[in-house]
Amino acid sequence: MIGLLIMAACSSDPVLVGLETLPSEEESAALMSKPYEKAEGVFVDVSRFGGRHWNQVRGEVEKQMGTVRAKVDHGRDGVELRLARGSVRILDDRVQILHVDLPYVMRRSQAMEAVGLPPQVREWYGNERDWVARHAFGFDRIRMGRDDLDSELVVWVEARKFNGR
Repeated sequence: MIGLLIMAACSSDPVLVGLETLPSEEESAALMSKPYEKAEGVFVDVSRFGGRHWNQVRGEVEKQMGTVRAKVDHGRDGVELRLARGSVRILDDRVQILHVDLPYVMRRSQAMEAVGLPPQVREWYGNERDWVARHAFGFDRIRMGRDDLDSELVVWVEARKFNGR
């Protein structure tokens, strides 16, 4: 008898706990049309620009890094655009590498936040002149130039989204 009551009270539809409802098409369209705003405290939003088509992000890159000062053709390795606050390497119309000269000397975690990336990296490989992290936050490689030999402080950040070769 109790078994019949339990079976009668239970629905045949499965119940999934903890799932969020998906936004409607109108809500998702409103989110997609929302204009880009750089987060507070971010110097150059590397995470936003890496891997995107150059024509989609060119205006915002120039706002954050300055106007193009020089153009260097590297043949099959793409085109490097030198800007006031660093450089951008473009390969097949996509942003491959962003090199950002930091406004002042920073610790590695500060520098990561300044370029719009999370501050903690699983593992850094230290060389005399730079720090390197591989396969972090959707980037193939992230390098940071040391202020001085054996220094923990960095003066530039370079993030490579993909290896073109």
